[in-house]
Amino acid sequence: DPRHGVAATRSGGRSTIMLPTHLYVQHRAANAPESRVDAPLVVHAAFGVFCGALSALMGVGGLPLTMSYLTLATETPHHLVQGTAMMSVSPAIVASAGGRFLAGEVAAKTVATAAAGSITGTAIGSQVALALSEEQLRQCFMGSLVLLGGRSAVSSALGIIKLARAGRRR
Repeated sequence: DPRHGVAATRSGGRSTIMLPTHLYVQHRAANAPESRVDAPLVVHAAFGVFCGALSALMGVGGLPLTMSYLTLATETPHHLVQGTAMMSVSPAIVASAGGRFLAGEVAAKTVATAAAGSITGTAIGSQVALALSEEQLRQCFMGSLVLLGGRSAVSSALGIIKLARAGRRR
């Protein structure tokens, strides 16, 4: 199905762009935390509108965007950034999931098993995150971005090659 190749390409393309952005944000936060000034609440609301629209339109995950935004726009410690970001994107995730469910785009058996695993992982992961220092937590976040973004970038490159080869055969 050609749509899957395009979707994979789009997904990897976003990761290719977003990964350096997130790494820069985390580097800047680690090296110059005193230079940040809290943004006014209206700026936070405007970012929420932007992030929600981008997430719904392109399927970009709101959590990494929100964490990067809060890291740059506030003087909030990383533990608080993480909790605040998770709570701020949760309503959008629920609304988006509801829309997908109503459109018949949900595999119920997969959801049930993945949700059970996710709840267990969340319980364990949150305890580990709370036990880590700010710097350790930031490094874990950056490492996960590199790992997942790198995988997506490779997948995107392979998708582009596949599309190019399919185009030459026509």
